[in-house]
Amino acid sequence: MTRSTPRSPRASTPPARPTDRRGCSRTCAAGRCRVTASNADWHHSNTNCMINTYNLAKIRKGAMVTTATEPGLGTSERVAVFIDYMNAYEGAMKAVEADRTNPGTSGQFNPSVVSQLIVARRQARIGRHQSLSFVGIYRGMPAPARAPEKASQAARQVDCWKTAATRTGVPLVVRTRPLNYRYGKPREKGVDVMLAVDLVIGAHSKRFDTAVVFSGDTDLLPAIEAIADMGVVCDSASWVGGARRLQPPSVAYEHRLDAEDYRHVRDDIDYTRKLRAR
Repeated sequence: MTRSTPRSPRASTPPARPTDRRGCSRTCAAGRCRVTASNADWHHSNTNCMINTYNLAKIRKGAMVTTATEPGLGTSERVAVFIDYMNAYEGAMKAVEADRTNPGTSGQFNPSVVSQLIVARRQARIGRHQSLSFVGIYRGMPAPARAPEKASQAARQVDCWKTAATRTGVPLVVRTRPLNYRYGKPREKGVDVMLAVDLVIGAHSKRFDTAVVFSGDTDLLPAIEAIADMGVVCDSASWVGGARRLQPPSVAYEHRLDAEDYRHVRDDIDYTRKLRAR
């Protein structure tokens, strides 16, 4: 009698979800994951997908950079990125964002992803391992009593930045100050000073080896000169075609981001609409 060999039980595997050409679990017209105001998985769609895109492409011109919480190869130089958000946002509107039909998304970019891109480009340029040790975002916030809709929109955006950074391990801090309505039109007051203070204190406390300032505000030059005197390297970042820039010799190096870079780091979430909580 022939004995039959018992078959080993097959492991149950969950059905695969459809993927796009970049390996994302959802697709969209832009080639990334679907990003809509009502999408409960926006954290994955908007942030992780773009970072995965950079992993596959080695962040276009450089190797993928690790964050401070990930194991590095050898000794890493700690890089802190300081983003004057409204200054960088206005630069993006002027330089690389032609479609202004949707004011809820035009000119927006993801601070975590753009910081990783900048640090990876630095790593490729100097040939030494870099770790993203800090991302600071500085911006003015509308007053709920004066502009309730804009205040809610800005608050949703800040919450999304923090949640996405937590999920991806990016060490991100958002610092805000209320907008000044003294002369009718809302204006930022004290945001550049807040950034400058954090820049100098961080350099003095040796919290980073290199700083990158994403702003074209020349009021920051005294703080940049101060940390240079402490032996801390300070680069700048700007959009190609943007209005104001911090250029060498005021800074050690200027990272120029173009329209193709913006396509990969832009934030497609429309914060004018309420986002459904997970």
